Amino acid sequence: MTMMNKAMMNRSQMNKAKGFTLIELMIVVAIIGILAAIALPAYQEYVDKGKVNSCLAEASAYTKAKAAADIADIVLDGYVAAACTGTVGAFVAKDSDTTSINCDTTTATCSVGT
Repeated sequence: MTMMNKAMMNRSQMNKAKGFTLIELMIVVAIIGILAAIALPAYQEYVDKGKVNSCLAEASAYTKAKAAADIADIVLDGYVAAACTGTVGAFVAKDSDTTSINCDTTTATCSVGT
């Protein structure tokens, strides 16, 4: 009789353990979709800000090196862009808005334009 009770108990436990329903899974997927829709534009904005700051730092470093080379009356080797495109004095960041960065070699300063 005890074997039969154990068998019935196992069946009872199996019937109780069903898992998640379809509607519960659909709600979880919808919540994940909403969170992704909010997070992705914010992430893209942070990536663009990082690209602009990287280009600004690179342009500023090159402008300062160019100003120092002019003062020392030496020739500076060619500029190889990594975070920017453009020419000396007018750099363009590689972000989605193609933000321009203007540099002045006489004062060795750079600023972000639009």
